[in-house]
Amino acid sequence: IERSGKTKKVKITRINGAFAVAEYVAEKLSGGGCAEIIANTVKDAQKMYKIFKNDGRFRTVLYHASFTDTDRTRKEKEILKLIGKGSTAENRDMTVIIGTQPLEQSLDTDADILITQPCPVDSLIQRIGRLFRHEREDRPDGFREPECVLWMDEDGGIPIGTKYVYLEYTVKRTLDIIGENIVTPDDVTYLINAVYDTDSLTEHEKAEYEGFLYRYIN
Repeated sequence: IERSGKTKKVKITRINGAFAVAEYVAEKLSGGGCAEIIANTVKDAQKMYKIFKNDGRFRTVLYHASFTDTDRTRKEKEILKLIGKGSTAENRDMTVIIGTQPLEQSLDTDADILITQPCPVDSLIQRIGRLFRHEREDRPDGFREPECVLWMDEDGGIPIGTKYVYLEYTVKRTLDIIGENIVTPDDVTYLINAVYDTDSLTEHEKAEYEGFLYRYIN
């Protein structure tokens, strides 16, 4: 399959704690635009949703797999209207979509800024695909380059809930490998190989990997 030739350079920012993330997003959206926030657990998604809902300035939608099929269908239609391919600047303005893994791939959303809890590199790349997904002439001036914010724990580490969803080593390895920018699709092969190719690890890295794997299994 021939590549389209289009590349996307995404700035990677790390922010510690849900409230600090929410403040950053609020500041970024002050001039218009929309945000998509992907948590790794329903609990964390609900926590972030409450922060924005209580703020009162934002149009917020919570979306995750625990909703009934009827509610999910209704929410999907609402989300696509707000930040889908054909969404208007008016609908996108001050809109924050918050959810979990179903947001990674099931909806054709187009966010002006993406916030995600740390996850394995392949999931991270999938999530970044929601960012600047379509060409838009009405994208606000405050969003001249794609930016992905990594929502870290309060102390800058991996959120506790994430460790129950993904192998901690893979998430940590992803955080160690990615830099301040990711260029898609150019960096994809390198990043995936760097995270998952355990044959090329040093002895110290292999010991660390085996330790994480042992704790995960047991």
